[in-house]
This record gives sequence, structure tokens and C-alpha cells, in this order.
Amino acid sequence: MHHNHHHRLSSNTLATGLKVARDPMRLLSVADYWIEFDEPTDLLHDPRATFEQDAAHLIAACELHGIAYRQDDEPAFPIWLLREFYPSNP
Repeated sequence: MHHNHHHRLSSNTLATGLKVARDPMRLLSVADYWIEFDEPTDLLHDPRATFEQDAAHLIAACELHGIAYRQDDEPAFPIWLLREFYPSNP
């Protein structure tokens, strides 16, 4: 069964996609990801706690699947993984 529908690519969607496509292996911390992709951090009750929790989930996923990430004071993850972890808002 072949579907012929597709989403119209707004310049916003495209800009976001290109950021990832240009360098999918680039590492970003959770906080940097939220800033770079204009995610609404002001909607979070406690951004720092959220970022730390999310980072812990991402570290677990990386360890489980053998995905390289930066182990640092502020761990950083491949941008493609972050896009998977945070499905983009419509």
C-alpha cells in the first residue's frame, strides 16, 4: 500500500532538519538541545531537574546500544539521538 501524502516542509521544519542532517553526530547537552531547537523551557516546572532526568535516560540508552556520547560534567549526546528522544513539536 503506497501513501502519497507528505507533510509540507515549512522553513522552520527544514531549518531544524538541516541542523541535524548537516552533522547528525554532533554532540549537544540536553540543555543546549532545548535552546538550539527553541523548545519551550519555560513550560518546565524545573528545567535543571528535567534535563538531568532526560540525560540519565539518554545515558542508559547509549550504554545499552553502544552509542558514543560525551561523559562530562554535562553529558552530551549525538543530535540524531536527541531528535529521536524528543519528537519534534508540530
